[in-house]
Amino acid sequence: MIIVGLDWARYKHDYLLMASTGEILQRGRIPHNAAGLQELAARIEHHAGSDHNIRVGIEMNDGALLASIFSFFLLFCIYLALVGQKRG
Repeated sequence: MIIVGLDWARYKHDYLLMASTGEILQRGRIPHNAAGLQELAARIEHHAGSDHNIRVGIEMNDGALLASIFSFFLLFCIYLALVGQKRG
């Protein structure tokens, strides 16, 4: 399984790719455009290989656009304000 953490922002997005063992496979930053999203998808697919068990956790305020972009991956949308409330 590949776990993807994605910090969604207005102009750029930081990401982390991690194996189910906890090993960090790659981290980086992509621009906020179609080419950046295609680059991220290619990096995910490179590390996943034939394992299509991919989980994407993303911090964001709305999810409709990204749900369609990442339709090939299982997407977990994390609402930052709610996470902040739970942190105390």
